[in-house]
Amino acid sequence: MDISRRAFATFCAVSALPLHGWTQERFPSKPITLVSPAPPGGVTNTVGRLFAPYIAAEVGQPVLVANKAGAGGAVGTASVVGSAPDGCTLLLGVGALATLPEQERLNGRKPPFTVDQLAPVASLTSESLILVTHPDSAFRSFDEVVAFARANPGKLTYSTTGPYGTYHVPLSDFSQEAGVNMLAVPYGGGGPAMLALLRKDVDISFVSRAVGLSQIRAGKLRPLLVWGPDRLPDLPDVPSLKDGGWKTRYKMWTGLFGLAGMPAPVLATLREAVATVMKIPALQESLVKSGGAAAPMEGAAFEQFWQTEIARLGAVVQRIGRVE
Repeated sequence: MDISRRAFATFCAVSALPLHGWTQERFPSKPITLVSPAPPGGVTNTVGRLFAPYIAAEVGQPVLVANKAGAGGAVGTASVVGSAPDGCTLLLGVGALATLPEQERLNGRKPPFTVDQLAPVASLTSESLILVTHPDSAFRSFDEVVAFARANPGKLTYSTTGPYGTYHVPLSDFSQEAGVNMLAVPYGGGGPAMLALLRKDVDISFVSRAVGLSQIRAGKLRPLLVWGPDRLPDLPDVPSLKDGGWKTRYKMWTGLFGLAGMPAPVLATLREAVATVMKIPALQESLVKSGGAAAPMEGAAFEQFWQTEIARLGAVVQRIGRVE
């Protein structure tokens, strides 16, 4: 049975329930727009363009990836929240998505959306960031970085993708655990943040596995730590946070979101379609090459994970405080 017939059968089984005006139109009946709330070259854009042709083949409609960058992901997310809850406009989000409303409230601004307006469909990928420094740096290990930060409060600098973003949150969280004060220097994205390190404008930064491995192997970056519980097979000699006894954890994940209020058959159809395509070896291989291992979570598991991320990352934002 193809995905459209499965969706229709699911609808018929629950047709007695009120589903916000849902009709007997098969889903999807038109192209799906997959919004990446980051510039081209970012992780959501990369994952989205790898994922789109597979999900399109599964649901029988084109899936168009639209980049709508700005305000740390708020612009693209707000555009999705403002669309119809019919499942034909979806969002590719990352962990920082959970912090956006909280940081807006903290800084005295009205959030452009709230997390309860989103319906988590499934997670797609997960990867650990790599903490790196310039090869000319005096830092040979992460322990040396921590020792310097403790002895020189506010003098160790690191580049970020912006306040409360993917690089800012994990190092701020770590600073709380280690009792150190490091200076975050914001840039307009991962590319500019890395360029600042290559120019030696900052002391350390993060890099994704996809971007970082080639530069590490070329001697342009020195890896200090895998920012996660496990070492990477590509970098077996680089310790992880767990190796150092640190409790801080952070993984850069991507997940698919729709809108709260989507008809239940639509959500079920999307989850079934995602579960199917994420098992395709060719897609898994492409995701690994791009830097993120396939890490599908669906249904209640992803909903629970999402709620945990909202609470955990919201607490980090509160500890960071206002950023002028």
